[in-house]
Amino acid sequence: SLHLQKTLGNRTAVQADSAAQALTGITAFTFNGASSAGTNYITGTAGRIYFGGNFHNYLEAVYVYFKQDFIEKRPVFRGTRLGLKKYPLSQGKEATFWHMTSEGEDEATRVPDLRRMERIKWPAFMINLSEHPYLKVWENTRGNKTNILIFHEDEEYLVVLRKAKDYILPWTAYLINYKSRKNKLLKEYESYIKSKER
Repeated sequence: SLHLQKTLGNRTAVQADSAAQALTGITAFTFNGASSAGTNYITGTAGRIYFGGNFHNYLEAVYVYFKQDFIEKRPVFRGTRLGLKKYPLSQGKEATFWHMTSEGEDEATRVPDLRRMERIKWPAFMINLSEHPYLKVWENTRGNKTNILIFHEDEEYLVVLRKAKDYILPWTAYLINYKSRKNKLLKEYESYIKSKER
């Protein structure tokens, strides 16, 4: 996982831990035996990598993790291996990478989001472990598109997959910053679950 940490001066540190080690007991998203409640990142045990405030180097390091999880080894959602939305490419990086690390409606003017970037290891974990009862998973429709949503309520983090006829794509992932938005998601989830029980 990635942990973006502001240090003295303008130095930026990224703390990385191994994928297998990071997710030990998903209840309250606890990692390495300590609850992540009240923190903004996954804690870990590995050393820190300093980038001296160089955003380009940090971006490239984040992209390495994205490639590991979504290109070199694709996540699996309940038995279905995910594809990837590559285009439009920007700076040689896939469209999905930018959707997971930046925000904005216009593809050409998206703005980097450090809080998304520091969580770049979370989406694949949540996709691969989507059947864990701690995660809330449901579908919604936007226009003529069907989405699969995977929500970690305590961490207020949402992963969105796009469902197609024969495949599933990772679409975006981000923090839910507003209580009203979180409540709306939970309401939508409850309605979905009730509709399945009928």
